[in-house]
Amino acid sequence: MNNIEILANVKNAVQDFNNGGKKSDFYNTILNAVNAVGIEHVVKATNLTRVEIYDTLDGVSPSFENLSRILEVFGVKITLNFNENAVQLKDFIR
Repeated sequence: MNNIEILANVKNAVQDFNNGGKKSDFYNTILNAVNAVGIEHVVKATNLTRVEIYDTLDGVSPSFENLSRILEVFGVKITLNFNENAVQLKDFIR
């Protein structure tokens, strides 16, 4: 698999996840991308250990920081949005 195909797979995974896809499918795609480019390259680019990378993508220890660093290798940036309609806390505040 070449770099263009790897990035296309990652892009599709991001789009699928954003449209309600399963987290496990997203993580599997990223793990496949890591393995396709070579774990040693991702280790060097992220300054994470192999164990930290695999633990993050296996869901064993998925820290936000580690996931963000791994995704940045593939051009993905995590963004957060506040959804007023989804806020459940307002029902408990008096």
